[in-house]
Amino acid sequence: MIHVSGIPSEYIDEVWQDCSKYVEMGINKSQEEMSVQDIYENCKDKDMQLWIVFNEDKDIEAVLTTKQIKQKTKEDGGKIFRR
Repeated sequence: MIHVSGIPSEYIDEVWQDCSKYVEMGINKSQEEMSVQDIYENCKDKDMQLWIVFNEDKDIEAVLTTKQIKQKTKEDGGKIFRR
């Protein structure tokens, strides 16, 4: 069975060593807009979310990150982002 768990920012340090190699693999296949350290800091600062996919033996199968998109209004002087 496969399990998926979102990691709260206060627990990032506990799992980061096991997850960072997966994050690095993803960065190497992307446009490398962010470093592993950037992603770590964003997860700690709650600007990104870290998700772990693991099996019943608690072996990590995959690691995913998502960027928080904050909606701004014209009154804030910002652009409006929609999902």
